Amino acid sequence: MTAFSTAQQATIAADIAANSDMNTQPHNSDGAFAIAALYNAQAAGPYYVWDNAVPILVIMDNITWANYTPVDAPDSTVTWSNRSLAAQGKQFNLQTMFQSRLTFDANRATLRSGLTDATQNLPTGTGGAILSGGWANIKTAITRTATRIEKLLATGSGTQGTPSTLAQVAGASFGGAITYQDIQAIMGW
Repeated sequence: MTAFSTAQQATIAADIAANSDMNTQPHNSDGAFAIAALYNAQAAGPYYVWDNAVPILVIMDNITWANYTPVDAPDSTVTWSNRSLAAQGKQFNLQTMFQSRLTFDANRATLRSGLTDATQNLPTGTGGAILSGGWANIKTAITRTATRIEKLLATGSGTQGTPSTLAQVAGASFGGAITYQDIQAIMGW
């Protein structure tokens, strides 16, 4: 069973009581199964959340790798070296975030902030002009539509431009399904 907090359990119970597609279900395992299926369907909307399990390769496919190399030809100036080192530092941050991982939890604000920083404001354009490492495409790639239960427990506006943050359940980002056993335990059936 999922380790929902007492407050999350109360939110779920109140939502079940308030919605006719749920509160008319029988108070047994069949009703709990039907309610779980309703919660595990896509939320009305669409309602967007930060994806808590983005494949690293999806992010890497959206990075504008060429922008991590200065456009200007190398010269002996400190200015060119500083621009190159700034871009290299951001590239090292990406390597650190991706090393030995298959997925990326974009729901975690600190990780998302690091990814944002590593893919923006690269001083590698002509004359040091600022270029993007692909953040706009990456931002789209690390969001997804939510299920009804995820929407109920998430915080935020849920728009594509400003996705919501998934709830934390037992210290992890809740992205997934609620089981009929969860419903039974929450409702006392």
